[in-house]
Amino acid sequence: MRDRVAAMRWLGVFAVAVHAAVLLGHGAAHSDLGVVLALWQQVYAYTLIVAGPLVAAALLGAGRLRPGFTLLAVCMLASLLFGVYHHYVAVSPDHVAHLPPGEAQPLFRATAAGMGVVEAAGVVIGWLGLRQQRHG
Repeated sequence: MRDRVAAMRWLGVFAVAVHAAVLLGHGAAHSDLGVVLALWQQVYAYTLIVAGPLVAAALLGAGRLRPGFTLLAVCMLASLLFGVYHHYVAVSPDHVAHLPPGEAQPLFRATAAGMGVVEAAGVVIGWLGLRQQRHG
């Protein structure tokens, strides 16, 4: 059981690291294309999409598994919902089909999709980690 807990713990940290890498590329594409977020979106993004998962990884790395997995699941779900809505539903310059012209369009589209995949995985990892804590 201890091996399974350790594997989930480090899988959570790995998901956050991959998320951060994809997020850096997405931020660069935002900047290159001049896609600016409203102030409330910036606060949401920097709090729940950037900082939250990093804090979750720090908690997991420190062995604080229940709060780490909880924060991971909550922040990744919040990130996933925000990203799906703004990249694929709401018509705006942040929508993958309505981007401003520029060479960073492929990077923007690829990282928007990549974040969705990693965030969905993060939700599952957080949820499974919590279940393991409850039943372990």
